[in-house]
Amino acid sequence: MKFQSLKSWINEQDQQEIIVLYPGGFKPMTGGHLNLINKYTENPNVQEIIVLVGKGIRNGIDQETAINIAKELTKWMSKVTVKASDYPSPVLTAYKFMETAPDGIYSLASSSKGKDYERVKNFVKQHQPDGKYYNVLRPEVDVVELSVNVEPKTFEGRNDEFEGQPISASILRQDILNNDKFSFFSGYPQIPEKDKENVWNILQGIVKEAFVGTIPSGVSNYETVNKSGRYSSRVFQIVEGGAAGHMKNIWEANELTFEDLRDLINQSLSGQLKNISEKLDGQNVLFSWKDDKLVAARNKGHLKNFGENALDINEMEEFFSQYDEIKLAFTGAMKDMQDALRKTNLNLDKIFQDGKNWMNIEVLYPDTENIIPYGSAQLRIHHFREIDEEANLVNVHIKNLNELESAIQQVQNKEDETFFIAKTNLVEIDNIKDSDNIRESLIRQIQKIQLENEIDDNETIQDYIDESLRKYIEENFDVMGKPIDNELIDNIIQRWGHGVKTPNIRKLLKDVDTQIAKWVRGKDKSIKTKIKEIIFPIEKIFLQLGSTVLNNLKGLASSDPLESSQKIKAKVEKAIQKLKEESKKIDSSDPESAEKIAKFLGTQLERLEKSGGIDLIAPTEGIVFEYKDNLLKLTGNFGPINQLIGFLKFGR
Repeated sequence: MKFQSLKSWINEQDQQEIIVLYPGGFKPMTGGHLNLINKYTENPNVQEIIVLVGKGIRNGIDQETAINIAKELTKWMSKVTVKASDYPSPVLTAYKFMETAPDGIYSLASSSKGKDYERVKNFVKQHQPDGKYYNVLRPEVDVVELSVNVEPKTFEGRNDEFEGQPISASILRQDILNNDKFSFFSGYPQIPEKDKENVWNILQGIVKEAFVGTIPSGVSNYETVNKSGRYSSRVFQIVEGGAAGHMKNIWEANELTFEDLRDLINQSLSGQLKNISEKLDGQNVLFSWKDDKLVAARNKGHLKNFGENALDINEMEEFFSQYDEIKLAFTGAMKDMQDALRKTNLNLDKIFQDGKNWMNIEVLYPDTENIIPYGSAQLRIHHFREIDEEANLVNVHIKNLNELESAIQQVQNKEDETFFIAKTNLVEIDNIKDSDNIRESLIRQIQKIQLENEIDDNETIQDYIDESLRKYIEENFDVMGKPIDNELIDNIIQRWGHGVKTPNIRKLLKDVDTQIAKWVRGKDKSIKTKIKEIIFPIEKIFLQLGSTVLNNLKGLASSDPLESSQKIKAKVEKAIQKLKEESKKIDSSDPESAEKIAKFLGTQLERLEKSGGIDLIAPTEGIVFEYKDNLLKLTGNFGPINQLIGFLKFGR
């Protein structure tokens, strides 16, 4: 029996497993595509989503590149499989797929609110008893409708004519041509920054090469960009955190009070922070031991069911088969760690508990160097992460870590192995010259923020954001000559300051004054920029504190800290010079692009200056420490340095 609707069938079944086909060009896959895919992954009835990537080339992006990007963006989604479309049309591939589909229930992906919904209904109709393709189905194959109710993702924060429009791959390709990284990133909302960087880096040189010789006369800025050679290299960066996740900067920890902020300044400058370790600028991976071999996890899907789908060495090689240097780094790390563990006399099954405990590892490899040059290949063990069956974090601990490190140290053969294996060093803050004056200056800046915003010691960073937003909203209401509606303002603050999206913007502004509604809608799309502006005074204080502390650390992983600092400084100076040259070079032919580069340079130079300037560059990304049972990081001027050197590497 074939089902036109899933509703009646669900009533007859306790549990159903549906395979969803999602055909498309995906050149490249966008945040809009990911939003739809994610909705399907959240459905417990969905067993698998098969993404069918179309043939053909769009502005130089071919099927192979599109598949690589799709795989990169969906690595963390265990239900997703990415495949090449065998026919010119990916939708035709979906129809052809059904002719030989294994037993099961299938659906075509679509939002019930999108233009593709009619395509889905037709796909179902054609596979019913009176449909054209019913007879090609095997007896135990059914086709059902399983659309999801999801609003199309729109561009936010672009500040151009595409602001508020649905995210489009063609616009993102144009952003590549325009060398507009900021606008390109707007096509991937809620995606980690380094994932966006990965896609940007993969596409560098590809899109522009498709236009060489076909640019209309007079569009000299595109020709100049192509001839500069800035985009000839496809550099691949590993997602920060891997399966281990993100760690907050101090100014991102909204639960901290202003008394806490002053306390952190005092503890940092007096060397009293607890459990300080170096935050390493490498590639993160989790290792465990199952079935007498080392296995690795790069995403939550690899961790589920205690590492049921974790990667062994051969699978890791296949996982990064497109990226030679990354492949060498990870497979080499796994081989050295596996060999070392096998040589020890430790009860590895007891330590790792068959995928329940995972070592959080940082891979430092010269050929995959990000910003910080460490001078040698190292595997640094941060701690153990205990997980449950669903890959949720249960506990972070260092039980058995000292014993494990000691045993590995005894069996390591420096001549035969690439990586030096050790736990992450605990570092010490050395005596800081002029610390009293630095402390007084930073605390005075904290107090100034409190006085100007009427913030008490026991109020939090979140309270400060909320009050700043309230003042911002009230000032604009006043300019418009509108009365203060405290209930409306409270709801707007919840939306902007806390990310509470219910009620939706339409219901929130129902029956609200037309002028106010128009203003709120306009600001709603760019409010993140305003919040960054609100937070910057606090960020600036801790950038400066971080640079001071990081230049007074003992026990860093760098083999030659002074040489590393000098190399980073040289990279930054080169990047600044290149930015200035690029801005001048395209100034006359493309004033808008020149202005964007100048603005980017100005912003990063301001952040660098506020954090101590180029002379306070330290050979480390930062430190991680414990404060009130939470782990926080202090990174100093690494952020602006990363942005500037990123331009030098990849072009912005």
